[in-house]
Amino acid sequence: MKLGLRLIAGMLLVVGVALWFFGGLNCGWTKTYEEDPTTDAVTNLTYSERRYVFRPGLEFLGATALAAGLLAALSCMFPTAGNSGVGLNVRRGIQTHPQ
Repeated sequence: MKLGLRLIAGMLLVVGVALWFFGGLNCGWTKTYEEDPTTDAVTNLTYSERRYVFRPGLEFLGATALAAGLLAALSCMFPTAGNSGVGLNVRRGIQTHPQ
């Protein structure tokens, strides 16, 4: 469980950074549309045309980093799988409990 949560946190962080990077490295807020200036061929008037796009901003990057950090912190609340490591020390010849 512990390793699974840490792997999910790492993958979430990588996917969030990749979406932000390949989405245009937008250092502002997330944009859902862009306005393109277009000129009418008949009247030569310039007007803006909305083009709907998704450009993730820094708050998107921060939210994915926060979610990944919370998952990684949540993984610390679960005990490690298997034994407590006493068997490993006995096999190496190290005494953990003085007699």
